[in-house]
Amino acid sequence: MNTTGKTMPLCGYCGRPAIGFVIYHFGIAYHEECIRSPDYGKQAYQIPPLSAEQVRQIVREELALLSSEVSKK
Repeated sequence: MNTTGKTMPLCGYCGRPAIGFVIYHFGIAYHEECIRSPDYGKQAYQIPPLSAEQVRQIVREELALLSSEVSKK
């Protein structure tokens, strides 16, 4: 483990003193931000928002399917 003096561990990634919340991996201290992926917290894909008219159309189609299934029984 890298240390400055004898008490302060250095981050195994960036080399800065690891103060506060530190994650240890195989005895080496890391800052949380140093081990996090750049894509952390991002959605894998973006879904465009639906307009009110698109929602109404989907509901109409589903109701039509439901009514046709009920009428077949």
